[in-house]
Amino acid sequence: MNIPMKAASSLLLFCLVDTAFAVERDTSTGTWKAVVPKNMHGEFDSHDPIGVIAGQKIKADCSLNWVDPDDQKIYCFSSGTSLLFFLEMPKTKIKKAREAYENIPRDKTPELHGGDIIQVPRYNHDPSKTELVP
Repeated sequence: MNIPMKAASSLLLFCLVDTAFAVERDTSTGTWKAVVPKNMHGEFDSHDPIGVIAGQKIKADCSLNWVDPDDQKIYCFSSGTSLLFFLEMPKTKIKKAREAYENIPRDKTPELHGGDIIQVPRYNHDPSKTELVP
C-alpha cells in the first residue's frame, strides 16, 4: 500500500471512530463550562468584576472563577476573555471593582448576562475626562 492510500485509510478510520463516539458524547453543557455547586457565590453578588469596573452588572454563573490565594474570596466571570483580562493584574482589578461597585446604583442599573453588549468608557486625550464610545 502506498503512502497516500495509507493516509486516506487512516483518516477514514479516524472519522468513523470519531463519529461513533460523537453519538455517545454529551454536548449539552458546553466545552468550557465547569461544574458549579448550587451554593457557590462570588464577590460583587456574583457579577463579573470587569463589568463592575465598567459600571455594569453582568451576572456570572461562577463556572469561570478565580479564588484569591490571600483571602480565599471567589470572583466569578461571564467569559474567558474577562477572566484573562482580570488575571493580568488581579489585585489592581479587585481594587478598581470594589471602588466601582460602591457607586453602582443597586435598583436602577439593569442586570446584564454574559454576551450582552455594553458601552465601556474610553479615555480621550485628557485622562481626567472620559467619553462613551457607541
